[in-house]
Amino acid sequence: MEVLLLMQGSMAKLGLFVLAAGLLFAPLLYSQEAQKPARWYDDIATDVFISSAYSYNFNNPDSMKNNFHAFDFDNGSMKIDVMELVMRKGAAKPGETGFRFDLTAGSSIPRGTRSSGLDIGDLDFHQMYFSYIAPLGKGVRFDAGKFITSAGYETIEGYDAFNDNYTRSFLFVYAIPFTHTGVKMSYPLLDNVSATLMVANGWDNATDNNKSKTLGGQVAVSALRRTNLIVNYMFGPEKPNNNSDNRSLLDIVASDTISDMLTLGANADLGS
Repeated sequence: MEVLLLMQGSMAKLGLFVLAAGLLFAPLLYSQEAQKPARWYDDIATDVFISSAYSYNFNNPDSMKNNFHAFDFDNGSMKIDVMELVMRKGAAKPGETGFRFDLTAGSSIPRGTRSSGLDIGDLDFHQMYFSYIAPLGKGVRFDAGKFITSAGYETIEGYDAFNDNYTRSFLFVYAIPFTHTGVKMSYPLLDNVSATLMVANGWDNATDNNKSKTLGGQVAVSALRRTNLIVNYMFGPEKPNNNSDNRSLLDIVASDTISDMLTLGANADLGS
């Protein structure tokens, strides 16, 4: 019994020694782990969005098509509207680079929003652009590639900008583009005021249909993170093989978040 007690005592001392050593070296091991250099893919985020719907028109049109709708245009049909896969790396500070790729597939949204010159059936890249924030002033942001338009209250985006009106607005269907391919430059003029300039192929043109470019500008003002006023202007020729017949668009969007469950929005367009 005495030998057994001595053995138990030795084991207890050994256990206390291991525990003390663990407590002593744990901060060092944790510090070494925390100081490991970040791998290049650690900052890449992946998101998935899926939308499916069934639409029924009580007018029961013989064409089985719903007029004046951008996405829900098939009557009496169950569809996978869109499956969206997003890979992105954000750029938030001067000197940082980033990118974003939005690959979409489906029977509704890709068919309605794909750009000319990028016709791949029921597949589409909503966006595929690279970003860089130049260390000038507060940071000048450059985005180059294909990106979703800044005009309009509604959007074609999925998981991070849900279209709560589901394409019922005539302005969304007829007055604004969906995407642009080109370069845009953004700069925060004040804490709550930012400005953007854009040079693009045109409206929904992955490849240009004439020899001229479309120019665009935006001024965005926010107050208390609740009220937003955005003014967009675009100007440039849009007809195929026509460099002089210009199209212009003045787009104004205002919104106010009343509560977590209620947001009021207004959109007005003036175009020629």
